[in-house]
Amino acid sequence: MTKNMEHQFSMLVREIRKEYVGNGPKEITTKFIGSWAISEMKGNLTNVEKFMIHSEQGAQMVHETRTRFVKEIYKKPEVLLRFE
Repeated sequence: MTKNMEHQFSMLVREIRKEYVGNGPKEITTKFIGSWAISEMKGNLTNVEKFMIHSEQGAQMVHETRTRFVKEIYKKPEVLLRFE
């Protein structure tokens, strides 16, 4: 895949995150490997989440909550259509 396609995919992910989460990541890079799109995001934790991750229990809580929340976002038909 081309760098342009990776960039476009990254911008779409950022746009969706901003729309549904309230803020997008500061930095995002995407690589296509086979049929997978792997996006690495940096700088998308809120100030409360940054505070919470100082403890092991808080870090686990943030991870579990964000994982469930993001999975729900990408199940929405209107979001899936944007990736086609």
